[in-house]
Amino acid sequence: LRPSKKEAFMKQFEGKAIFLEKDKCLPDLPGKVPMIIPITLSKEEQRVYDMAFEQDKIELEDKTVEIFNPLVAYSKSRQALSGFIYDKGEVVWAFPKPSKLEVLEELLETLQNQQIIIWIQFTEEKNQILKHFENVYKIVCLTGKEHYKEKQENIQAFLNNKAQILIVHPESGKLGLPFQNCNYMIYYSRSFSLEQWQQSLERTARPGQKKVTFYYILKVENTIDDKINDVLEDKEKLSLNLLRSI
Repeated sequence: LRPSKKEAFMKQFEGKAIFLEKDKCLPDLPGKVPMIIPITLSKEEQRVYDMAFEQDKIELEDKTVEIFNPLVAYSKSRQALSGFIYDKGEVVWAFPKPSKLEVLEELLETLQNQQIIIWIQFTEEKNQILKHFENVYKIVCLTGKEHYKEKQENIQAFLNNKAQILIVHPESGKLGLPFQNCNYMIYYSRSFSLEQWQQSLERTARPGQKKVTFYYILKVENTIDDKINDVLEDKEKLSLNLLRSI
């Protein structure tokens, strides 16, 4: 919102809007507890991340991935934090067991017997998790790759406690899905989208939930993860300040 346009915008907005905050409308709803889980990359992961974030190309063992603009750099950087790089839709570099996956493994062990939603941004992240854990946990997915019948079956399996872990992409699970049966969520990765972030939190923290929702954010220190966290916080403050000023 441009500062020079704010006053004119608010004059038009005020006469047509009513703003009700969920926490005030539903005061008895259990709260949400965030927890940042710090991650340190291996030397090889850090090397690839640094090239993705700081240079105009990524030099791999048998391939060079060109970075044409800042948007590509942001995307490749986020991929590198999860231990892989896409190029033209294919994985061209993958770390054998990413540091993020190792931390996820430890976290899942502490949450045994709990139902858990894991939020991802990339298909390869889903593939990583399935490869390492599908023989340990009953896992179902909502990532936009499932056909309608499979999607409905996966939802019911999680709701009925026949699956312990649900892997979700925010675009597939951000709206209309009530998972009050679960109060643990893990953010394997996040984007800059405030809508994705806010809507994902509401999948469990909603009417009918009897427990506090705990959500764990896997965050690689001193990387673009810091920028994503700051941008989401700033967007949230701007959104609330704007609406509360009505």
